[in-house]
Amino acid sequence: MSAGSALELADIQYRIGAARILTDVSLRIAPGEIVCLIGPNGAGKTTLMNVITGTVQPQSGSITWQGRDVTRHGPHHRSRLGLGRTFQTSYLFDQLTLLENVALGAGGPHASGFRGLLGIGANARHLREQAGESLEMVGLGAKAHQRVSSLSHAERRKVEIAISLVSGADMVLLDEPMAGVSAEDVPDLVELIQRLATPTTSVMLVEHHMDVVLQLAHRLVVLHHGEVLAEGHPDDVMNNREVQTAYMGEEL
Repeated sequence: MSAGSALELADIQYRIGAARILTDVSLRIAPGEIVCLIGPNGAGKTTLMNVITGTVQPQSGSITWQGRDVTRHGPHHRSRLGLGRTFQTSYLFDQLTLLENVALGAGGPHASGFRGLLGIGANARHLREQAGESLEMVGLGAKAHQRVSSLSHAERRKVEIAISLVSGADMVLLDEPMAGVSAEDVPDLVELIQRLATPTTSVMLVEHHMDVVLQLAHRLVVLHHGEVLAEGHPDDVMNNREVQTAYMGEEL
């Protein structure tokens, strides 16, 4: 593990049959860093997020998190170790409240259903307290007891971020957080993501809105055909001719 790295990927290979999805992907993310992962459709961005969080297992390579090899650990174990995640598609329960949705996220795979999470007793109270604190962090504490069905799309994204934070994440991975968000709500969501990055907490996101990427990124990583095409300071990466060619010849 390199000094100053919270997450380190080394020579990640992932295939589906004969098709190579990720090839020799190596990457380091430091505490407090915001790294944006960009690339054309089909470049392997979501697959890389899945590899980092344990949803899929690479055929070779290693994943080190805070000095610990987690390559063969499953997603729930990695979540407990501080890797939080949101997805492109919302998986919220519309007829439950914000608090209930986040409490379910806090309960994880060992919860004994809705009754165990949301009923009486010390465990249920603790889960609700955790959920309430997480909602406060994303600015939705006042709406904790509203149903998710009443929320705007941007607020739903905030609930998903709250779920990723509820177990005390030290790294948050956001898969297209601006997808479906109205233009007027984007600045507020950008500000929230900026606040997520602290001296001890890093952020990695996949995002297609380049104006958002340039506001957020401390560093850009470009994937193309499952390989790291370029990485570095946003200005340097955006002026890279290979990167521009990868985006169908268009200057970004």
